[in-house]
Amino acid sequence: MQETNNNPTLTETGKKQLLNDPKAVFAVIIPMRHRSAGLAGMYMKIVNCITLAIYKGYIPVVDLKHVDWQYFKEGRILKDNAWEYYFKQPAGITLEDLSNITDNSKIRTFSEPYQLQNVYDPDEKLPSYTPFENYIKYMQLSDYALEYAENYRKKTIGEETDVLGIYCRGTDYLWMRPRLHHIPATPQMLIEKAKELKKKYNYKKVYVATEDLEIYNKFKEEFQDDLVPNLQYKYNHKIDSKTLPLSDVKVERKDHHYWLGLEYLASMYVLSKCKYFIASNYSAGVVFVKAMSSGYKNMEYAYVYDRGCFKVRHKIQYNKLSQRLFSVKHETYENIVWKVITILGIKIKFIKKIK
Repeated sequence: MQETNNNPTLTETGKKQLLNDPKAVFAVIIPMRHRSAGLAGMYMKIVNCITLAIYKGYIPVVDLKHVDWQYFKEGRILKDNAWEYYFKQPAGITLEDLSNITDNSKIRTFSEPYQLQNVYDPDEKLPSYTPFENYIKYMQLSDYALEYAENYRKKTIGEETDVLGIYCRGTDYLWMRPRLHHIPATPQMLIEKAKELKKKYNYKKVYVATEDLEIYNKFKEEFQDDLVPNLQYKYNHKIDSKTLPLSDVKVERKDHHYWLGLEYLASMYVLSKCKYFIASNYSAGVVFVKAMSSGYKNMEYAYVYDRGCFKVRHKIQYNKLSQRLFSVKHETYENIVWKVITILGIKIKFIKKIK
């Protein structure tokens, strides 16, 4: 496998040498399913592609210029590389750097591999997953995004690190209930967990990352002066549509989605600086926090709720004919566990417990 120089701080001389290297082959990464993808979700898709590209000996270049992504600035769709609003290029090479390459054999196009298996050549030995170290390695914020995140941190928690960070999903995640996405814990469950941790660690402040105004107000009512202000834009259920994904909700703010991405990134950045962390559910946002904190490196406590997934049913398995005649088994749908009694093929369900 060819060694590649994945250095976002590549000097101009180093960049020129790399571009003129006759052995260098560049992988232009253009993800699929892009319009409504969130910032953290897109980051994961891109890092999956980077992992595969580097494994094959290519130099990755991310292209979010030629796709319709929600985070473009107004009037800049298909004009800016929106990836570079928030992140540095993984190898320090941009699309503009490739524009002078006339040999098409030196450029490959990569789309999103949900799993890093080569469907065209199943015998080729490729990694079956992305090592988490790669999510940490490529968490290279653009200069402006890092400056923005640092200023956001100073305006919120400042130099205080003895803070409980809470990540709570809401809005379209709740009202659309996307299949296979993890079911979040309720705000009350997170509040009870926070009270439990207060007794154990006696943290000084609480920071809540959420885009949901109703949820945020519940935490504000509970923690009052101990709650550090969250400066993210928050959606109001009473005003904003409950039938659309957030990517399609219209807000009267210039470059709203661009700023939404920056505010979200900065909010995850603050969470990564907290000493204690709890999250309502597994999500791409949790990956962001874990990557920014180098795997919770400086955290004393981190906990993520696992309550199953939306619209997923774990059906009963009958191993013998006798079990279809009579058996008592458990079946789960989302986070509800049912006790199912089967008599002569007829199922009778009772709620056993709720996770």
